[in-house]
Amino acid sequence: MAEERVIPDSVIAAYRERVTNFKKAKIYITKNNVPKAVEYLQKYLHSVAAFWDVVEKDLNPELFKDEGHVSEQLLISYAYWDLAKSYDRADAFSEETVRCLKQFVLFSVGFKYQYANSLMIRKHIRLNKAKNQKAFQQAYEKIYVKIKSCFIATYSFNETHPVVNELRLFRDSHLQNSKIGKKFICQYYYHSPLFINHLEKIDRHLLLKRFLFRPTLYILYKIIFFYRKLVT
Repeated sequence: MAEERVIPDSVIAAYRERVTNFKKAKIYITKNNVPKAVEYLQKYLHSVAAFWDVVEKDLNPELFKDEGHVSEQLLISYAYWDLAKSYDRADAFSEETVRCLKQFVLFSVGFKYQYANSLMIRKHIRLNKAKNQKAFQQAYEKIYVKIKSCFIATYSFNETHPVVNELRLFRDSHLQNSKIGKKFICQYYYHSPLFINHLEKIDRHLLLKRFLFRPTLYILYKIIFFYRKLVT
């Protein structure tokens, strides 16, 4: 039987201070003090890594399998996001920018907050705040492509099915152009990953998919299709 790991007191003390360090980093960001912000973001990430007995670059969601750690994973994604933006200010840190963006994607995809994170990076790109536009665009695309797999329509049909394509067109051409539509999309992406995961566990014989979701979505597809024909 493997011995239970004994966590040093210094590691525990640093771990207890991690949220305080994260908050200090956010304060320095608002003051535009990038070096201090980076310092405290690194302190936060290194304290989390040390507690889980890995080095910072090896932090990954697999370490946090317990659902109670979702808030920690969200903070980690924010920390890497802020580091990526900070490093992006100087060409000398371009490799660190890319690395932190990869970590940001890693701690975004598959979580209920991934859509919010995709909006965050999309806004940053649209405002032309990124020096390395290519790296930020690639990170955004990775998150966005993964988001598609969370559609209930995709779960019910497949990625290229006409119903799925029509619903995407309606989302892009109508829902994203209104505040109510954007709120609906945000809530949809927030809840759909958990919903789909739950369905895959309980609906082993695909009865819900076959007799509920497909007929309902097909009717919705017809309504949207004719609506788009009328307004175009």
